Amino acid sequence: MKSAKRKSNRVENILDMKKGFDLSQAIIEASRCLLCYDAPCSQECPADTDPGTFIRKLRLRDIKGAVRTIKENNILGGICGIVCPNEKLCQKACSATEIDRPIEIGKLQRFLVEYAWETGFNPLRKGAKRKQKVAIVGSGPAGLSCAAELAKAGFNVTVFESKEKPGGVLRYGVPEFRLNSEFLDRELEDVKKLGVKIKCKSRIGAKGVDNLIKKGFKAVFIATGLWNPYKIKIPGSDLKNVTTATEFLEFVRNGNKGKITRMVKNKNVAIIGGGSVAMDVANTCKGLGAKKVYCICLESLAEIPAAKDDLEMARDNFVIIKPQCQVTEIIGERGRVAGVKGNETEWVKPNLFIPSNARPVSGTEFDLEVNTVVMAIGSGPEAGIRDLSSKIKYKRNNLITTKRDGISTADKKIFAGGDIVRGSALAVEALADGKEAAKKIIRSLGKENIQLTRRIKMDRTKDLSIEMCGIRFPTPFLLSSSPVSNTGEMIGRAFDHGFGGVAYKTLGFDKIKIIHPAPRMAKYNYEDKKLVGLQNVEQITDRPLKDNLRDIKYLKKHWPKHVVIASLMGFSEYEWVELAKMAEGIGSDMLELNFSCPHMTVEGSGMKVGQAFDLIERFTAAVRNVVKIPILAKMTPNITDMTEPALFAKKGGADGITAINTVRALTEIGLDDYVPKPNVAGKGAISGYSGPAVKPIGLRFIAEMAQSSELNLPLVGCGGIETWIDAVEYLLCGASVVQMTTGVIHYGHRIVEDMCEGLSDFMEEKGYKGVKDIVGKALPHLHPTDAFDLTRQGIAEFDLDRCIGCGQCYIVCQDAGGQSLEWDSEKRRPVQDEEKCLSCMICSFICPVDNPPMITYKEVKNKKPVIPPVSK
Repeated sequence: MKSAKRKSNRVENILDMKKGFDLSQAIIEASRCLLCYDAPCSQECPADTDPGTFIRKLRLRDIKGAVRTIKENNILGGICGIVCPNEKLCQKACSATEIDRPIEIGKLQRFLVEYAWETGFNPLRKGAKRKQKVAIVGSGPAGLSCAAELAKAGFNVTVFESKEKPGGVLRYGVPEFRLNSEFLDRELEDVKKLGVKIKCKSRIGAKGVDNLIKKGFKAVFIATGLWNPYKIKIPGSDLKNVTTATEFLEFVRNGNKGKITRMVKNKNVAIIGGGSVAMDVANTCKGLGAKKVYCICLESLAEIPAAKDDLEMARDNFVIIKPQCQVTEIIGERGRVAGVKGNETEWVKPNLFIPSNARPVSGTEFDLEVNTVVMAIGSGPEAGIRDLSSKIKYKRNNLITTKRDGISTADKKIFAGGDIVRGSALAVEALADGKEAAKKIIRSLGKENIQLTRRIKMDRTKDLSIEMCGIRFPTPFLLSSSPVSNTGEMIGRAFDHGFGGVAYKTLGFDKIKIIHPAPRMAKYNYEDKKLVGLQNVEQITDRPLKDNLRDIKYLKKHWPKHVVIASLMGFSEYEWVELAKMAEGIGSDMLELNFSCPHMTVEGSGMKVGQAFDLIERFTAAVRNVVKIPILAKMTPNITDMTEPALFAKKGGADGITAINTVRALTEIGLDDYVPKPNVAGKGAISGYSGPAVKPIGLRFIAEMAQSSELNLPLVGCGGIETWIDAVEYLLCGASVVQMTTGVIHYGHRIVEDMCEGLSDFMEEKGYKGVKDIVGKALPHLHPTDAFDLTRQGIAEFDLDRCIGCGQCYIVCQDAGGQSLEWDSEKRRPVQDEEKCLSCMICSFICPVDNPPMITYKEVKNKKPVIPPVSK
């Protein structure tokens, strides 16, 4: 599959950070995710941000749950989405790479954090207050991460930062065009909201750690980072206009852009180094107006340590990369830089990327005319680091020595992490150290019961239980009677995920042998959307009745609070009665009479009964006479009016109605063999169709029955449910609980975790105390079409500043609308005649510019209805 053309990343203004995804772009990108079973992307995230989970939640429209997953796992999730070399971590492991390109995980992560800010959603909560004080030295990724985790656990946390503002390397070592101050400050605000106190311009000085402990801090986490930039000692390295990346970037971020601009504007710059920091400096120089910028590094292009995106940005900005080279001398004139000398190199030993392993290649010497040299070869600990505490040990390079866990020091109250332990590392690795340090500190303070683990399942803020027919369901989400409810073991796993009940796969007597065709299902895809519909010729259970009864008993024994509905189908009144008595006898909570299966091969069963109203009443009454538990009648949608047969079920004694079952349909015909799908040895059939495409049909039947005052029975909705939004729509139309199959076939049991979380957040946002408060809320707004106020007319309003000139609106208006649009070929924009506009809004349906839509409905006072003219 051909990938989309990559957009250029020119730096026009060093203060401008490019916009991230909007909602529609994020949904489209998340929809590309394969939702892998073992989520290799999550396994490759050092900070356990769990992209596999937050992308799934976004895809299934549980957007708040996606935000919650990120922020509870990674307090700096938005920043990590921007600065992490994703192509070397989570995206490198993405399975989508095998068929197209990796999911842009970092951009999705950034979008979700920005979405939370825009909507005012803050998923983080302070823990119960504890008296113990903990000090953090340094406000970089490691320090902030540790502080946030401790604050969530209730500890009194103070961060001591020597610089004027917090953020560490994120503020002073990353250019504004990559991570601007506004974004950084907003994410830091999330840390402060947890109660973390940050004291800037507070260098703790000699024996500072020891003094903090004397002042009552029960633990100290050292996360000072590396602020002493390395320099190459070569002739000319002490000339003016020779600086380091650390000093260069900090000057720019501190507002001293003028001084740096004078060093680089209209001048040639040589940067020594090939990492992402070197590329940041190079791109900043180009943004400040440098004439030529060279990046000179020892590594080959294949070995260059810079992240792929950073390297591509440098190329987009016409930075000249000189790989496998070294600078041997900086040439000076009148005390200033005038050029550099160097030569090409080769490695003495392979895969050992250190300067001492490089040797010059004879005859490859070069001279470059440059005016400024920036050394971007890393940093070490600041002078005085060894004076922080007499109780800890240091390595020769002044990094802090820790125990095997990489966090604990020789003193049980002092911990360290991030670059001051690792050396130069990624922000996400430092952040992971902070999380680990928080765990160690909590354990050292005797609070083992506090679990700071990766967030896997949500904590519901709302009780999602609901009562129907006198039975209480833990959640309103049920498995349908289908392949997803075929055995006790698989249903039990579904219960553990959050399903509140099941309509067990339809039971029948063994005397009629059920053998399913092979293949028994066919998919229906539309464009890039998989499983818009599912065609199936599967019948009732093919398992022995005794095995199914044993499984129902097993479920009621191990999940007694979950609702088990036994779905039944008899082929005579005797069978209906006997199956009902057996199902009640082994502990079923309810019965569901299957009057709806559209493709049973036995005459007088399934849909055939559902279309014979006297049989619905007769069989329902027969069952009602022998059982005491509630009875649901499952109606067929293959009928014009469902309310009428439902009334016959009520007359027979049904306590509720389930709708809909699958719709009789044909999905696809083979264009080579002319056989409808599924192709069973050269034969096809009209059979059951389910999936998202049938949801409008299901909603219609539920709403019609809910509006019937004569019926007045509880309703179970099913058909096309994949997200919590789908489920809520059924509830709003009058269903008390919902069943699902195709959504589970597509995504698995995990779908219900996002449904529970989405519903809980919806109830919290709207102020609903219980699920029952949602049921039927849409019905007062549902009217016959002749109730519309026809005096109110309007037009389609165009925001032409956002128009991309595709002309889709013009095409559809001319060929299927009111011909109210003309086309301006020069401006490539539609021109509207408002008097002709029918306000049909089909132009808005096909317009690709969304979120917000470029074309919206606008009511126009005193506008007369438009009647298209007679053809001339």
